Amino acid sequence: MAAERAAAQAQFGGIEGVVKDESGGMLPGVAVEVRSPALIEGVRVTVTDGDGSCRALRLPVGEYTLRCSLTGFTMVERDKVIINS
Repeated sequence: MAAERAAAQAQFGGIEGVVKDESGGMLPGVAVEVRSPALIEGVRVTVTDGDGSCRALRLPVGEYTLRCSLTGFTMVERDKVIINS
């Protein structure tokens, strides 16, 4: 009897962006929540760096909701962010 190896193909993507205020100024220190049923942990949190940039990598294919919050600013949420294969 011979055993054959089955290879599973995991597909991942990422979300990258810059958080700005209404005047176009970069916002450091913004908490960015990445939510999806595709994530085992349900939610992943990252924080924007000094130039307002953030990234969430190795996200499984699926639909995501992004929620950005910073004290003194209105929370912003974006639904239906899709990561494809």
